[in-house]
Amino acid sequence: MRAIITSRKGLHYESAKRGEATVLYIPGQDDPRVYRDLEGKSQKEIADRYGATGKKPLIRENHGEIEIYGTLNDEISGRRHGVKAFLPQDFSPKGTHAFYYLLGKKHIVHGVRIVDDSGEERWGNSLITLQGGDPVKIVTSAISERMLDGDADGICVAVDDNLDVYEGLKEALQPFKIKVVPFASLKPRAKTAPLYRHKDNSLPMLLIAFLMILLCSAAAFFWWVNQERVDQLNKKINQVRRDIANIQGNEKLGHIVRPNDFLDAMKQPIKRTPSSFMNAGSYAIKEFGKLEDISVELNSGNVNEVATFGQDQNNIVTMFATIVKKNDILLIDQEILARSITESRPWLRKIENVNNGANQIKLMLELQATTVDNGEGAQ
Repeated sequence: MRAIITSRKGLHYESAKRGEATVLYIPGQDDPRVYRDLEGKSQKEIADRYGATGKKPLIRENHGEIEIYGTLNDEISGRRHGVKAFLPQDFSPKGTHAFYYLLGKKHIVHGVRIVDDSGEERWGNSLITLQGGDPVKIVTSAISERMLDGDADGICVAVDDNLDVYEGLKEALQPFKIKVVPFASLKPRAKTAPLYRHKDNSLPMLLIAFLMILLCSAAAFFWWVNQERVDQLNKKINQVRRDIANIQGNEKLGHIVRPNDFLDAMKQPIKRTPSSFMNAGSYAIKEFGKLEDISVELNSGNVNEVATFGQDQNNIVTMFATIVKKNDILLIDQEILARSITESRPWLRKIENVNNGANQIKLMLELQATTVDNGEGAQ
């Protein structure tokens, strides 16, 4: 038994033992109050009526009356381990007139049964805290005085958590034929309800914590599994997209064994005459509008010098074209159209608007070419 002594002043003693706690509440002289109109009320309503809002009332019901002995210490009521609160006399054996509970090394709970003029029985309890001296001698002296007063019957002596005191009292009280017992051997009287009780919440809390850990672990596992599935699906989707792109490319290019080689070949220059460049440039820019004229920039004044046909050191042929501008074409439309044309024609390196008039556009075109040594012209 894990014994605890408490009163209105606070917690006085607590055993070092583990397990469910048994609280001995020692009420003050003015603590107990009897109410006849609180039957069936909640603990909160009873505490409010007692003037202890927010506290745990220590109550006992007797024939429709509610007797309140005080309130439980907050530190004890908030524990997760099981707690039962009783009055000290609840542990006294039947026929007891006085008891001495020695708890620890310096706490003595003393109680005396009193019968008033009306024949009603009540108990007077007190807590003795020893500041020094031998507890065996103090208890033995108190019992001796009581026996000298002619009240030697019904004395209960119990000791908790102090083997030396237990053995000393057994020897000292043997002449008085008073039996000393361990406090843990005392049980509440039959049909005596605790003033307060809450069950041990350790196991439910551990179960809840364990379930939470399981749920978190399961959630993490399912997340990981789903993430793996998502990654696999993404890989399959990307593969399908690549397959679709290959199929679409094959549809556009026909049944070509190695389409990349074909595209690379398209980028290579082909032997062309100057007129073919002009024809290709004219065809490429037809979307801008009606072509008025087109010219090629020459590197010399002699048109017949084919080897110097408009090529710079990078084999670029520069051409100029005058276009009758469409009324509804904007500058941004021109840029988009130029980008589309150059992207679809690898040999057309650049289209630049060099003069944008009211009705005309002058474009500069740069075409890729190479010089042919045999004098046939540009490639």
